[in-house]
Amino acid sequence: MYTFLSVILIIFGILQIILFFKLWGMTNDVRHISEKIGGSI
Repeated sequence: MYTFLSVILIIFGILQIILFFKLWGMTNDVRHISEKIGGSI
């Protein structure tokens, strides 16, 4: 039972790290797009 929970938590942790870097990349894209438009974000 504990090994099953460990595997689930490890997979969840890896997905959280991937999600963090995806969101970081999207915020950089928003900054780049707003600079092109001329907005102040």
